[in-house]
Amino acid sequence: MNSELAQIGRIPRAVCIALIVWGLGGTFAIIWANVYLQRLDRPVFAVLLLSVVLPVLALSFYSYHLYLRTLDKLKRHAMEMGDSFSSTLSTLALAIDARDTRTHGHTHLVQKYSRAIAEAMKLDRTEIKAIGSAALLHDIGKLAIPDYILTKRDSLTREETRKFRMHPQLGADIISNIKFPFPVADSIMAHHERFDGTGYPKGLAGSEIPIGARVIAVADAFDGYMSDRVESRDTLEGAMRLVREGSGTAFDPEVVRVWESIYREVVVWSTDTSIAKIPFQQAKSELEVLESLGQSIEGITVVPGIFFAARTRITKSIPGSTVAIERGEREGVPVVFGGKVIATISIERPSAPLNEDEFRVAHAVAAKIAPALSNAMAIEEARREATVDKLTGLPNRRAFELASASLNRQHFSIVLVDVNSFKAVNDNFGHNTGDATLVRIAAHLRAAFHDAQLTCRLGGDEFLVLSFATRRNLRAQIRRFRRMVEWDPAHESYSRLFSVSCGVASIPVDAKNVEQAFQCADERMYAIKARIKRFSRRKRGSRPAQSAARKVLKQEVQIRQSTVTVPE
Repeated sequence: MNSELAQIGRIPRAVCIALIVWGLGGTFAIIWANVYLQRLDRPVFAVLLLSVVLPVLALSFYSYHLYLRTLDKLKRHAMEMGDSFSSTLSTLALAIDARDTRTHGHTHLVQKYSRAIAEAMKLDRTEIKAIGSAALLHDIGKLAIPDYILTKRDSLTREETRKFRMHPQLGADIISNIKFPFPVADSIMAHHERFDGTGYPKGLAGSEIPIGARVIAVADAFDGYMSDRVESRDTLEGAMRLVREGSGTAFDPEVVRVWESIYREVVVWSTDTSIAKIPFQQAKSELEVLESLGQSIEGITVVPGIFFAARTRITKSIPGSTVAIERGEREGVPVVFGGKVIATISIERPSAPLNEDEFRVAHAVAAKIAPALSNAMAIEEARREATVDKLTGLPNRRAFELASASLNRQHFSIVLVDVNSFKAVNDNFGHNTGDATLVRIAAHLRAAFHDAQLTCRLGGDEFLVLSFATRRNLRAQIRRFRRMVEWDPAHESYSRLFSVSCGVASIPVDAKNVEQAFQCADERMYAIKARIKRFSRRKRGSRPAQSAARKVLKQEVQIRQSTVTVPE
């Protein structure tokens, strides 16, 4: 390219010299022929004339052809430079967008809306190009603002607000180093100025604000409203209402009027793939989601808390979606830890299916919560085991303590149950038989007190029932429980060795708190226990009379017995 440009510079001088020499020589030849050769033949004259004219024409044609070819190359070079310049601006815009993932595609949309407004206002082509470039780079100053300010979801402090409001000035300073063929920096500097003069950074008002900045301010506010809401007609009208309400105060009324007349034709939903996320922006978005999720679940040791944090982050990352997380393996995104699926994330969005990027976010969230969720489940299982009696499967004393603590100022009753002379069963028939008997007694306790708030084993051969039933119903349930234990066919061979004693106490009738109620029920239980001991012989003598009643309940007891599982 440079050599051809140099050739064009040398051609006029060479052509001039050649034409002068050749023209002078040809002219003298023709004059000499006319003077000294009075009868010059026409063919000879024509040859002499052509010998002078043809070289001049040839040199002129060559010069013109070389000029056109070089001019075409210059045009192509200028177009390539223009494309490169536009590509550089677009790359800068993408870098700006990547800083704030909440306003995805914001700069391109502001550029699109600004150009539409400028064209509708019949501005000249140079101004339209200037406004388009300024709109694309209006937030370039945010590259110098710390990430924690741009991504902060709470209100900014005074110092943070001061730093944020520096971005128009910073943007103008950055752009001032780029040689644009039209004014751009002024529009970037003033795009946060308000029409009434209360904006920043300089407090300009009215016509003092460049027309480009006034146009960008409307487009910026409109898309800012749209970007963090679900796309709908209500959102579109809400954005326009915001702009309309700011007419004359925040925005130029003329610009607002023009935008209101065209916005329905200009705005398209994000299903348009022309504003798709670029890879590094998607990666940054995923990292921010995972970082935020990590902070949310840090220190949480309960499964519902981790589920809630994960659902919240996924819902914010995938607008319009409904997220559910369940334990175990189901249809959806698996949460895998140690090669085992411990939970499943189910995501539904009726408006549109999830794309590949959104599925990748869900899988990333699943991988992030897996260790914490596994740990929470292990803690939950340990807590459950700490409140469950392993032999009978009933809650234990710890469970009773936790339950009673949550029943403050409520009216309820406590039933204490003790198996009389149970040691004789272990001594005569072995501990396996004794364990099986306790398991059956626990099953009968559940069946008899089916509406109890809590049925637990305190330890050894002592049980407890916490119930909201009336005293009358409790007495009936106690009688039923004693018959079920004493007439259980499985106890027939050793039923004479043991029986059950029950003591009841209610709050607030018998006691003011759980401790007093427990003590009262214990005293009553041991009083009954003493009476049973005192009349044990009499009770054993009545055994034949009980056989008829046992037959009546035998079928029911056998059915309940079939549901009892004795651990190995």
